[in-house]
Amino acid sequence: MPRKTLTTRRHAKPARADPIALRLLARQEDERRRIARLLHDDLGQTLTAAVLELEYARGGGDDAVQVIDGVVAELRRLLGAARDLSLALRPALIDEEGLAAALGALASRLVSLRGAEVRWSCDTGGVQVPPLIGVCAFRTAQDVLLPRAASGALLSLQVTVAGAMLQVVLRAPRIAPDAEREAAIDDRIAATGGRIARHHRSGMDTVRAEWPLPGAATVRRRRPAAGG
Repeated sequence: MPRKTLTTRRHAKPARADPIALRLLARQEDERRRIARLLHDDLGQTLTAAVLELEYARGGGDDAVQVIDGVVAELRRLLGAARDLSLALRPALIDEEGLAAALGALASRLVSLRGAEVRWSCDTGGVQVPPLIGVCAFRTAQDVLLPRAASGALLSLQVTVAGAMLQVVLRAPRIAPDAEREAAIDDRIAATGGRIARHHRSGMDTVRAEWPLPGAATVRRRRPAAGG
């Protein structure tokens, strides 16, 4: 009789979880909860109240004009919140017009909404920045500058491509360290293959982030988009 061949099945060891990936996942879930609360509590309740107030105003009460004015003001506030939420989720301009346009929109909002002075430039030298890296560069600028944007504050944002690297340099008035925010920035940059350095001098914070861009050094440079 033929001998039976015994086969053994190797059980693959469970992969070790990447700490950076786990932290990013946890922050994504926190962000989803925040967005869900905003949509339910702010958006839903505000629109419901607006409908009720407009129905009341339609009855022609003596204060109808004031009620309508209040609804308009609240809807404008809600529209601004929705735009901020859209920008936080993913700036559409990155997909439609590129990184420079998205950064320009960010700079404009920091000026118009916060009263800051923003000096910015973006020169990628004609290099196509991968979407994921572009979004990460935008997020880095957003996360660093927003907490420091105040009336009269001078903010600086410079984006260049040099030595096949996308470089983002941010300068802004120094604020109290936020370990959680900085860790979130660091993890996002590390997850996209980049690196970050921070320096503090004369009351100013400087944040430098960079990502490798294969083929970047072979493309002829163009004039930068700039503002401020």
